[in-house]
Amino acid sequence: MAARLQAPLLTVQAGNDPLIPPTQACRLRDVREKAGWRVHQVALTREGEPWPLPLAKGRACVRPTGFGRPTEDHLVLFPDLHHAVVPAMEALVERFVWAWLR
Repeated sequence: MAARLQAPLLTVQAGNDPLIPPTQACRLRDVREKAGWRVHQVALTREGEPWPLPLAKGRACVRPTGFGRPTEDHLVLFPDLHHAVVPAMEALVERFVWAWLR
């Protein structure tokens, strides 16, 4: 299904989520890339700033490349979060939704 979707995906992932591990988001990324989509990858702090440390364990499957156009797929990892939502996530989603609605 994900390979056939014709809209850009914004995947927002918590790095320490006990229910949905980052490796699951990376598998989705792999499917999308195999289908020909470019997937930009970003790691951010809880405040929405670039993540300054190396990614380890299951989070290491994310290879930060930076943001691209909203018309392309994005995988955004918040490495130090558990199953939670922070204001930086909400702002990110809002930014993409507004771009898609234009």
